[in-house]
Amino acid sequence: MISTSRIKHSYITLSTHALGVSKSDARQQSQKNKIKHKSDYEKKEQEGHWGAESAYRKWQAASDIENSLTESGSGLFMTSTYVSLRASSEEQLLDAAKTMKQRFKEQPARCEVVPAHFQQEEMAHSAAPLVYDSMNKATPMLGRALAKQMPYTSNNIYEPSGIEVGIHHDRDEPTIVDPYLRGMGYNMMVFGKIGSGKSTTSKKILTQLKKRNPEMNVVLIDPLEGLAGPSKLFDAEQIVVGGETGLNPLEIKETPEEKLSVVGRTTPFSEAMERFISFVETFYDLEGRELEAEKKNVWEKAGRRAYNEKGITKDPGTHGNESPTLRDAIQEIAHIAGVGDNPEIHQMGDLLDADLSETDVPLRTREAAERVLSEDIEAFRTRYRHFTKETGFDLNAHGGSFYLDLQLKEGKGETGLMLGLLLTSVYEMAKESDDPTMILIDEAQYLTKHADNLTFLEQVVRHSRHYDLSLLFSTQSISEFYAKDDEGTSALKSQAEVIFNNSSMMCFHHLDDMTPEFGSEIGLNAEEATFVNSALPGDKDRGYSEMLLAVDEDGTRECYPQRVEMSMDVNPVEFSIVDYEPSDHGNWHDYLERQLGDRFADGQPSSDESESETEEHRSVMAADGGEQQ
Repeated sequence: MISTSRIKHSYITLSTHALGVSKSDARQQSQKNKIKHKSDYEKKEQEGHWGAESAYRKWQAASDIENSLTESGSGLFMTSTYVSLRASSEEQLLDAAKTMKQRFKEQPARCEVVPAHFQQEEMAHSAAPLVYDSMNKATPMLGRALAKQMPYTSNNIYEPSGIEVGIHHDRDEPTIVDPYLRGMGYNMMVFGKIGSGKSTTSKKILTQLKKRNPEMNVVLIDPLEGLAGPSKLFDAEQIVVGGETGLNPLEIKETPEEKLSVVGRTTPFSEAMERFISFVETFYDLEGRELEAEKKNVWEKAGRRAYNEKGITKDPGTHGNESPTLRDAIQEIAHIAGVGDNPEIHQMGDLLDADLSETDVPLRTREAAERVLSEDIEAFRTRYRHFTKETGFDLNAHGGSFYLDLQLKEGKGETGLMLGLLLTSVYEMAKESDDPTMILIDEAQYLTKHADNLTFLEQVVRHSRHYDLSLLFSTQSISEFYAKDDEGTSALKSQAEVIFNNSSMMCFHHLDDMTPEFGSEIGLNAEEATFVNSALPGDKDRGYSEMLLAVDEDGTRECYPQRVEMSMDVNPVEFSIVDYEPSDHGNWHDYLERQLGDRFADGQPSSDESESETEEHRSVMAADGGEQQ
């Protein structure tokens, strides 16, 4: 393998030789190497030799190779890499050589360049294309490590139980992945700018997973009407979220006993409290109010008291009781304040009882509670009144397919707050379901742009696998997952790191904000990050978009460049589902008939009949919000 690039007015050429080793020879050789390096380490360690640490690393590397060959059957290659430099002057050559040596020592290479003193002829042969390795400086390397040097042409993935994610960019063959085979969790992420193809990929993954498992619950959380097509396909119950449809930030459901043994018996209640406080923090952030420590303490006390009033404690056996609501928590704040007949406070009307007595709490806490009541909760009587009610839908009551439609909401901040509550409500409901659940959150940047939201996202993704729950996030940017440290270096937020580490599959369409620095934090090398930055967006005439697929493989990320094909010629049914938008295409069945022609299935209801049923269905689905026009 030969690659050439420029560095400081000079040309650098890397030549890699790779010779495959038979499996039996590979195992035998790796075992000998392990014994040899172990013996060398023990001798130097006993003698106090300065090279003991280096010997120890070689012993561990040899052990890792032997384990990989034994456990996975991975191939072994004897490889050697030679570097040659060319420049116009000796000064430029020496300067380039110094720079190159330094870069090899840095991440991600972390290796040392050894000059070929007095072996210039052998080196010239070894560094030339298609010439025998005269230097013979080979070292063992696993096939997976070798593939990393050729990330776009050397490997593909085909898992018979999986779904087709795309067509390999270079090998022109399907890439088949089963996200449920991954050990790091069942969650998936799809990134891409508007028009890049991310929505197409999200819908393609969802529809294929549903086809693979028809019993799977599907929840579509949609701020911008982008999931109308899949909602029609799955006959999802549509709920227009907002207005009078309740969303309860204190919702808690009973956790099955077999799942408690995995997540821990105290975890469900701790999670519920963390989610409630996360909701409060996000609310204050959106309102532009400071959540001082005493006020936060008041909300925490009120949340615990509200649960206790319903008989709900850390004991999982109590979680089948009726959940308290935000109204109950506000009532507890009033009790903490001991407001009695304070007329100013009682302007809150039906959020508070009239009969309140003084309580034995510190004066500072009572004053903070009174400030919460007088300064902060007015919004829960008006635009946020739906947060004071019980949740207005049940995953296990209507066939398990829901289309949670946020398109009527105008404020992006409020949308993010509602997305968070929707996600945690479905998370609680998934505990009780006997079937797996998939949640697709379209335009998830509304959810991820608040640090507080990342806190409860971390909680949800960490335990989702234990509840047969998988989350598919579709978002326009990657930068919201990063923060700058004190030295100005970008690094993943701690909560975001948990989300990435518990995602089995990530799809990267074109992203302007993808940099090698960002990519290295999530396991992408510089070439892979560059591919994402320059990937072709979706185009109907071209019929495909470009995307880098990153799949979890035993704790590392293997990447596969893809073409995501979507056109009437290649996959007409999927294309129609992905392309459908009610505002542009009208009635669902009429649209399908226009699109598919003879392919349209016989026996479909007439357009008048289906339209009537659809309108009736929608008015019922509005839950507490009344009939929708």
